[in-house]
Amino acid sequence: MQPPPKRRPSPALVISIIALVIACAGTAVAATSLITSRDIKNHTIRSKDIRASTKDKLRGQDGAPGATGATGATGATGPQGATGAQGDQGTPGTSLFNGGTIPSGGTVTGAWGGRYITAVAGNQQNSYLLSYSFPLPAPQKLRDSDVQFGANTAGPVGDADPSCTGSVANPTAPPGKVCIYSNEGPNGTRSNSTLTGFKLSAAGVNTDADSYGFEVRIVDAGGVPGTLRAEGTWAYTAP
Repeated sequence: MQPPPKRRPSPALVISIIALVIACAGTAVAATSLITSRDIKNHTIRSKDIRASTKDKLRGQDGAPGATGATGATGATGPQGATGAQGDQGTPGTSLFNGGTIPSGGTVTGAWGGRYITAVAGNQQNSYLLSYSFPLPAPQKLRDSDVQFGANTAGPVGDADPSCTGSVANPTAPPGKVCIYSNEGPNGTRSNSTLTGFKLSAAGVNTDADSYGFEVRIVDAGGVPGTLRAEGTWAYTAP
């Protein structure tokens, strides 16, 4: 008898067998590729082996700031630097009081006055001369007519110039003039005196001294014996 002919497996059976083989192989591969902590040697995983997203998950939240540390000790003072070179000498300055004369149009001011006791009762013609100096010589010598009392000076007064329009609180003078102002009025101090202004040299005599200042003469007015007093301010303006 002849053996029965061999039957070929159907395509469905072949596909099923292949699928079974693949499944078994995949399970074996998965079983052999699983890595646990036992398979990793300590200190062998490096930062570059971990994904950035994984690192972010591993990073904890920032802790609270620590206390401020103590201030460190002050450092030692450094050595003193070398002395710099001496600078050039400056140009000498000029002083108003260093020679020359009062500048043209410049005004200088000051105070004058005195108080005296009459010497003998009944002898009421005591006379006193008070001299006053400029801080610099005047550019022109003064004349007696250049030294006058203010226009509003109360009598008796030897000379009162209408061009002397200032006051004892605000002495002024026109160019070339010395204007003298007396402290008078309800709160004034003038008493028992006649006033006159002069240049320094005697009448009819002209010297260089007449550029350096002027004089005020206080004459007893002829009243009762007692105090002879007058005071105030003055101004001079260079021509």
